[in-house]
Amino acid sequence: MKRILLLLVSALLLAACVTPPPSAPWTGSWEYRGSQDYERAHPGLGASHRFQSEIGWIDVYVYGLKRGDWADGVADPLFGRVFDSAVAEIRMAEQAGYYREVKLGRVEDVEIGGKAYRHLAMHFSSDGKPLESHLYLTAVNGQLLKFRMSFFAPVPSNLDAVMRDFIARHVPRLLPQGPMRRI
Repeated sequence: MKRILLLLVSALLLAACVTPPPSAPWTGSWEYRGSQDYERAHPGLGASHRFQSEIGWIDVYVYGLKRGDWADGVADPLFGRVFDSAVAEIRMAEQAGYYREVKLGRVEDVEIGGKAYRHLAMHFSSDGKPLESHLYLTAVNGQLLKFRMSFFAPVPSNLDAVMRDFIARHVPRLLPQGPMRRI
């Protein structure tokens, strides 16, 4: 019995040494890095906007896939296919060698700022660095709005609040206003 207890205590101590301590809450800001217009060359693909900070980067995509009548939130009958396609893009990046050791979380519908989003968390490494990434997708004003948020490990202890705050603050600025809107 003492031997089992000693092994258990040793395992807990070893785990404590290996597990990184939680990082402090993040209170920084995001720097807007620019926009890319895909619509002219590839109708339906819209535009992207990049934001960066010391904890990672966020790419926001506004597009319609040649439609302008997407039902708000996650309710459109074709919405699930679009989300599945976004997940397939991640798997293709893994197969191409851009990402390694991809671990996908569970898909869930969440509400942020009164809007429904489909969400997926994932962990992987890129260029030998561990990353945590989150995909949020919704439809607003007939267009799709996708957030791809990637963070360096270890992530801030308030990561969920950081992501929700970013989305709530930036959705009004990124709402579709024609094929391309500079922010």
